[in-house]
Amino acid sequence: MTEKIYSIDSDNKKIETLDQENDELSVKKIYSIGQNLGGHHSQIYLVRYSPNNQEFYSVSSEEIKLWGGKNLDKALKTQNIKNITSISFEEDKDMLIAATKKGSLYLLNMNSLEIIKIFEKIHSGSISQIIALPYREEKHIVVTCSNDKTIKFWNLEFNDEEENKNNVNDEITLDFENEMNVLDSVNCALVTPDLHFFSYALLDNTIKIYYFDTMKIHLNLYGHKMPVTNYDISSDGLLIVSGSLDKSVKIWGMDFGDCHKTLPAHTDVVTCVKFIKDTHFFITASKDCNIKYYDADTFDFVLLLTNNLLCNQFLWIDINSEGTQILASSNDSSIKVFQISDEQAVPKITQQELLEQNMIKEQEKEFNNMNNNILGNKNGIDDN
Repeated sequence: MTEKIYSIDSDNKKIETLDQENDELSVKKIYSIGQNLGGHHSQIYLVRYSPNNQEFYSVSSEEIKLWGGKNLDKALKTQNIKNITSISFEEDKDMLIAATKKGSLYLLNMNSLEIIKIFEKIHSGSISQIIALPYREEKHIVVTCSNDKTIKFWNLEFNDEEENKNNVNDEITLDFENEMNVLDSVNCALVTPDLHFFSYALLDNTIKIYYFDTMKIHLNLYGHKMPVTNYDISSDGLLIVSGSLDKSVKIWGMDFGDCHKTLPAHTDVVTCVKFIKDTHFFITASKDCNIKYYDADTFDFVLLLTNNLLCNQFLWIDINSEGTQILASSNDSSIKVFQISDEQAVPKITQQELLEQNMIKEQEKEFNNMNNNILGNKNGIDDN
């Protein structure tokens, strides 16, 4: 098997694999800890980049905070809302939508975190996931998933008529569109950016994937021994990676739903898994205090991001769209920011060994070229 070195090209910011059979030796970069942010007074359940990747949000049991700019010593804004479970963005209206354990929705200004409107108890149970879809067909569709065993589809209606200008509450309504009754509590859900697939994971250990336009079932994924805590689909729609209470990570094919590989990735609950955009590399976080970095094509373990880092349990991660920065939240009330750095990522062979091997290859090339020249000259003489 050919040894590999995993790297991130500094020019196009994409992760690449350096094959030792080739003679290329480029600058290799990898994620390393950049900053350790404090500010919350309780464990942080969720971190999420804003749509423009310039700011990010963090959520604890007591509040939501907005961070951004060059100085991250202090959050830009704070809003006290208890028990937020999930957030999403209505980009067309510069709104953040927050769902809560009480089954309610909060609409907030994305930049100021000012509360615009509250829709109380739209579910009878906790809302585990909220997804705001891209604006299309003159509708702002919002999907809410709950442990009351329902998935509901809503249309956020923005009434811009002049008589309602003075009352913001009258301008915005949440109109019920449709509902799916499912067999168990919904742990998490996902709609692919191209709106091709809609999927959700249930408390019964399964993941179900539907075609979004017809809502016809595409795949049923069975295999985890305990409920799926989080999963993600690669940008090209070819792979799905899932993490579970059973401490394992599974890689599935999106064509037939076959499990390509089960990785005993962690020694405690896997809390979050994320693909790096436009790649088949993914990051996993766990309550075992580790964040790991894998290749979904080769199943190789690439790097332990938390090496030599004293950490508590990691509860969530998010990766910016350029793949250059990772946020990680933990139960010690901190946010850790991992940046691309000049640190070498050589999991299977040392950098010195690689350099020596490349020098040997260069010497062999020179020797072969010299022999070929000698043979060529000799043949030329013989021909004469």
